[in-house]
Amino acid sequence: MFFFRQIFKMAVGSLLLNKMRTFLTMLGVTIGIGAVIMLISAGNGAQSLIISKVEGTGSNNLYVIAGGSGKSKLAAPASRQGAVIKTLVDQDVKDIQNPNLAPSVLYASPVASGSYTVEYNGTSEQASVQGSNQDFDKISNLNVTSGSWFSKADVDGSSQVAVIGPKLANDLFGEQDPIGKTIKVNQISFRVVGVTEAKGSGVGGVDQDYLVNVPVTTATHILIGINYYSIVEVELKDASLADQGTAEITKILADNHHITDPTKYDFTITSPAEVLSILSEVTSALTLFLGAIAAISLVVGGIGIMNIMLVSVTERTREIGLRKALGATRSNILIQFLVEAIMITVAGGIFGVIIGYLGAAVIAHFGGWSPTISIGSITLAVGVSALFGVVFGIYPANKASKLSPIEALRYE
Repeated sequence: MFFFRQIFKMAVGSLLLNKMRTFLTMLGVTIGIGAVIMLISAGNGAQSLIISKVEGTGSNNLYVIAGGSGKSKLAAPASRQGAVIKTLVDQDVKDIQNPNLAPSVLYASPVASGSYTVEYNGTSEQASVQGSNQDFDKISNLNVTSGSWFSKADVDGSSQVAVIGPKLANDLFGEQDPIGKTIKVNQISFRVVGVTEAKGSGVGGVDQDYLVNVPVTTATHILIGINYYSIVEVELKDASLADQGTAEITKILADNHHITDPTKYDFTITSPAEVLSILSEVTSALTLFLGAIAAISLVVGGIGIMNIMLVSVTERTREIGLRKALGATRSNILIQFLVEAIMITVAGGIFGVIIGYLGAAVIAHFGGWSPTISIGSITLAVGVSALFGVVFGIYPANKASKLSPIEALRYE
């Protein structure tokens, strides 16, 4: 114990004698560790945000999208690539809602959407307008904080009513109560009957806080002028029925569209679980890639440690010779230089963890998520820095331990 205490004291004294050199050596490890933690945290935070957004739409939902995606699960349906697909129609929706044909389905809502100018009292904004039915708020977990969602009677009667997002309500009305006010969407009047809660972007990337929801019949017959839908959103009775629901809806649409070859389906059925799986794969690969790039700076920092330690061996050749002449063994010299290298890297690793956490917090603040740094990642970072101290400190330490005391004392 006394021996290691003495080694530790000598290592600290040697490092403090050359404060600037020690600081610059530590800096390489600090930057490397900080970059690794920062980028991995950013990747994990982004992944958590994406997962929470997808899960917020409902874990027992299915999305029936117009257009086939072929054999690849990564390929977007044709309608999502800009093509106009007119295959999803009223009869499809009615059959999906039929409990005899699809007993696993609880609610289903067709969706038709477009982008229009929305006006109120001289203020105009460009916003997404979405037509849906009386069950859409339940399917998408979209709560109304003021007023109410439109009713089945509104849908059946193509009523010109609207439920708007909170950001759009604030931009159009400011401090006024929007309920009962009349807005114009593409110069067509709509009475505001509700304002939704803040929700953020949905699965399709549409900002639901800046969205105008209207009865789907009003959207298709009056506003857009179409008789087909881009998507049908379905809520199942239970999340465990995803496979059953997919099979039921697939049979309904295949029969309705007279398609027998699965590779030629003109529709795509996806679920949050599938979306989540794909997004998790992509974000995990991205996080790994970012971590690998940042790890390069660790290697550079380790090489810097080796170079500085080699310089230190050269500068302290006479000191090494004197210690050997006084009885220090090769292992004593080897341990001393290794301890110095490890102390530099561990100290650099600790500062790197601090910088990494602060950097992750800044990135998270602007990215809109919480910094996700685990104890495991911190332990790994400090452990890796110590390992680098050993790996890159072995050669200069070994070189110092092999010096002949006589030759070392003669060194100028």
